[in-house]
Amino acid sequence: DEYKQVDVGKVGMVATA
Repeated sequence: DEYKQVDVGKVGMVATA
């Protein structure tokens, strides 16, 4: 996802979720 990149930088776990 687009925000996935941001999440991976902040949490990372959210990106995989």
